[in-house]
Amino acid sequence: MLPTELLYSEEGEWVRLENGFAYIGIALPFAERLGRLLEVELPQKGEEIEQTIEMGTIEGERSFKELFAPLSGRVEEINGDAIENSELILQDPYGDGWLLKISVLDREELDTLLSSEDMEIILEKIKELEGGEEFDEFDE
Repeated sequence: MLPTELLYSEEGEWVRLENGFAYIGIALPFAERLGRLLEVELPQKGEEIEQTIEMGTIEGERSFKELFAPLSGRVEEINGDAIENSELILQDPYGDGWLLKISVLDREELDTLLSSEDMEIILEKIKELEGGEEFDEFDE
């Protein structure tokens, strides 16, 4: 079950609004598919990211995921703890495992994001397409 207070992109990134900023992370079902995380690449502080455009990557033992910006904004902070200890992304994806803190450039983009209920529907569709297996279980 995904946290209901967050918003989600179709690609699996989550957004939490807090004190005028947006925190961005990766939803646990998408992170689990990667296996043990090996490397995280993110934009630098001060860079601008654009909604739906690739903003980084996460490499795991089983898979590789491109990260797409769920919102346009300027990177205010990178979670160095999550980069140095990528297990945080799996252990606490919606808390200490956040990736970026941004200043949102276009608040209207929030309307394009999904609720947790909508994201659960997408996860179910993916599960069906993969033959009914659990979303986080697959073979390469």
